Amino acid sequence: MIYLPPPINTFAQQTTVVSQDSQKTLPSKTIVLESECREVGNSDVYTESAYNNFVIGGAVFDSLGYKYSTTTGNYELPKEVRDSLKIAEETPPSHGTLFQTEADKKHFLFSYRANTDYIGKDSFVVGVNVRNQSGLLIHYSLKFYLSVVSQITNTDEMPSTCANLKF
Repeated sequence: MIYLPPPINTFAQQTTVVSQDSQKTLPSKTIVLESECREVGNSDVYTESAYNNFVIGGAVFDSLGYKYSTTTGNYELPKEVRDSLKIAEETPPSHGTLFQTEADKKHFLFSYRANTDYIGKDSFVVGVNVRNQSGLLIHYSLKFYLSVVSQITNTDEMPSTCANLKF
């Protein structure tokens, strides 16, 4: 069993591209998931918190049909699926950096740190290769859109700054 926080990313669009590879060394399918915009903070207070964490594993495991159990706090994954998972930055953010703490690696997360004093929009792509239950290699491209702010305002009282951004 593997513990992961529940997915907090909302993906607005999915595109699937199927390829033919008789050797099964290349992904048999590429799935592109595009997130809705979300606010992140540009100070260390946010960088060291869940506000700037992006749940990579949860999006992939949900797409593969695995369910997150709030009772156990785990995804029930076969060893072959868990062992096949490879995560890498495909397209870095333009105005910040992605990094993984040891805890991030354990829970399949990436964290975002904005460049000093940067306020505005940013985006990045994380790639994931994983074998599904049938053993087919699937590639995921997870696209994240961000609104980098000095203070996160995405609350019931204040609308998100994402509403005014175009990506």
